[in-house]
Amino acid sequence: MNIVNSSVDRYILLSFMGTSSVGIYFFAYQVSTVALLIMLAINSAFVPFFFKLYDTNKQKKNYTEIYTIADKTVLVSGIIESVLLLLYPIVLLMIDKSYASSFDIVPVLIFSNILMSIYFLNTNALSVSKKLNRKKIVGIFLGVLLNIILSYILVDYIGMKGVAIATLVGF
Repeated sequence: MNIVNSSVDRYILLSFMGTSSVGIYFFAYQVSTVALLIMLAINSAFVPFFFKLYDTNKQKKNYTEIYTIADKTVLVSGIIESVLLLLYPIVLLMIDKSYASSFDIVPVLIFSNILMSIYFLNTNALSVSKKLNRKKIVGIFLGVLLNIILSYILVDYIGMKGVAIATLVGF
């Protein structure tokens, strides 16, 4: 489902705006995912630690340590994404001017990646029981559905930025 959620935007752009908009959007998307790669690495390292803490604390139902680590990780994600946003004008100086319109959508996609980082951290907690896992699946499905609907509506009004906003809301 996450593959669909992160691909639907390009399909809709191709259908409504053509290949050049897909190229510009994909460039902005790639730039915005630099920090997400770091967050995925942190999350991968965090998963075994999370389940160890969960096993240790599930009798006490004290998950403060887990959430403290998650909060710090989200803070790091926000800082990385903010630095990336501040450096983006420098990136624009190094690329072809035809990509300059990506500047409008990078902040939206960066914020989307911050939310995705929060999702990745919290999905660990949603995987500890069948009931929570079902809720996670329903949430993902509804997010993808919302992304598709909003993308179709907003692409007509605000183009690439509308699709980026739909992606943000879908996550």
